[in-house]
Amino acid sequence: MKTIACLAVIGVLAAAATAAPAAAATRVQYAFTLAPGASKSFPVPAIGMPVTLSGTISAQNGGTQTPSELVGALVNQDQKSGQVTWIGTNSNGSVTVGTTLSSKVVVSYAFGNAVITATPATFVGGHSTLTVTQSATQTSVSDAYTITLTY
Repeated sequence: MKTIACLAVIGVLAAAATAAPAAAATRVQYAFTLAPGASKSFPVPAIGMPVTLSGTISAQNGGTQTPSELVGALVNQDQKSGQVTWIGTNSNGSVTVGTTLSSKVVVSYAFGNAVITATPATFVGGHSTLTVTQSATQTSVSDAYTITLTY
């Protein structure tokens, strides 16, 4: 009996020693400028895997937005339903939590210039989209955005 137990432990240790190393993270970055009322969409790059979204905004008139020019979220597209879920941090530090079943706003910039929304996939295996929309009424200045997705 001791021999069988010992062989089982050796088998487990050998399997753990030969496990494949984790793959390096993939990073996709979008840099663009939006005029008031304009928007830019991009796909959620991974299905069934958490995607980290980091966003910055910079006013083209040289001003700095307060309280922050940063937003962030952890986003996931459900493999079966295509719906998107998230936990996000707005530029004022408040937190958003939701799914595309009940909302579309993932994060927003506190000063009202822009929101990042999610749209679920329209078919199984399709990619959901994230869209940055600059307000047509809250600003008359174009803003530069950098959105980074890491997965």
